[in-house]
Amino acid sequence: MIGNKATNLISLLKQGFPVPEFDVLDEANLNDYTPSFEADLYSVRSSCSLEDGNNLSFAGQFETFLDVKKDEIKKKAKECFESMTDEKIIKYLGTEKKYSKNVIIQKMITADISGVIFTSNPQGILNETVIVCARGNGENVVQDKGSEVTTYYYNRTDDLYYYEGAEDLLNRKAIEELCSYAEKACKILGDYLDIEFSICDNKIFILQARKITTLNDSNITVLDNSNIAESYPGISLPLTISFAHFIYSGVFKSAIARILKNDNEINSLKDVFDNMVGDCNGRMYYKISNWYEIIQRLPFSKKIIPIWQDMMGVKDSKVYSNPDYSKRANLKVYVNFLRVLKDTPRKMVELDHLFNDIYNEYLEINLKTLGKKEIIDIYNNISEKLFNCWDITLFNDMYTFIYTGRLKNKLKKHYENYEEVINNLISRRYKSRKP
Repeated sequence: MIGNKATNLISLLKQGFPVPEFDVLDEANLNDYTPSFEADLYSVRSSCSLEDGNNLSFAGQFETFLDVKKDEIKKKAKECFESMTDEKIIKYLGTEKKYSKNVIIQKMITADISGVIFTSNPQGILNETVIVCARGNGENVVQDKGSEVTTYYYNRTDDLYYYEGAEDLLNRKAIEELCSYAEKACKILGDYLDIEFSICDNKIFILQARKITTLNDSNITVLDNSNIAESYPGISLPLTISFAHFIYSGVFKSAIARILKNDNEINSLKDVFDNMVGDCNGRMYYKISNWYEIIQRLPFSKKIIPIWQDMMGVKDSKVYSNPDYSKRANLKVYVNFLRVLKDTPRKMVELDHLFNDIYNEYLEINLKTLGKKEIIDIYNNISEKLFNCWDITLFNDMYTFIYTGRLKNKLKKHYENYEEVINNLISRRYKSRKP
């Protein structure tokens, strides 16, 4: 049994990743060890079987040495082994004291640039890859010297990125190559990785990979812009962001109130309703974790959620929320839910007529001639007429998702190209209904 760092490196190496040559050293063989490869300098890292696991990370607990000369390897390896039997480690482990200890001896890359790739933003933005890097062998990144570090935020939905820091260290080609390695590593080792890398003479080397343990927390806040980017593409300004928060909060509250008809439960969800969307660095996101909190309170939520994820384009299928609340729903809630779905097509027609009437009424007004108070009065008037009935659009989405999802499941059994078939069916039906 070997440590997680070594296991991950072996897996990546077998899949063709550019991992520098390395040996995995057992403590029993320390005195007899001779490197199996030649290098000018070596890195010496600990590798414990419990390190970087789902429950224990050991971040910063064990020794790591860079730029080690060949005749210093045994001394530094011994210090690594001793760091894995320190009293504070035993205390950290608690009652679980059985674990294997290894040391990785790796060819040291004299890097131009080194850093860390977070395959998903640890803040909870799952479709954003974060690259933190600095010149040299990465000491500034490890020591978090912010003034000397550059951080890149790469949005995988639209392939756009920006950076923070004094110096633009990576070109687009390097960023895309790093993100490609990150995506491939996730397929081998699982989602949410922290990957160390170095770049020497424009060649990328992968040094180690481990789990981002903070993204395994069941109470995590998950942000995703897979669908909302259609409404709020690119960067949104503060006024737009505040409007989005207001609208999503009110509409979701009205929608759930139609089903639950329980003021106490609705009031208990205030923080959830107030945070249905979020913003980070000017981009709008769905706070998916809060969406799950709401959807799980609906009847048939276990069947609805997978369909909803598929139709919304949410790639991460894990449900970050509390236990299934739909089991607690009473008969009245089920009846309300089915009745609302049944009435949705008719309600959408009514809303469509109402919206066109209001839109045509205010289309004739020249807003440039109005003062601030008059414009605010128009906004409040439109809100009063539309806000309390706009939540039916959420049920229209759900109505569409459910029936499209059911159709897709049936077509899967008969057509290999079922996605193309269903798109043709839907578009043909839409065209036939146009005037």
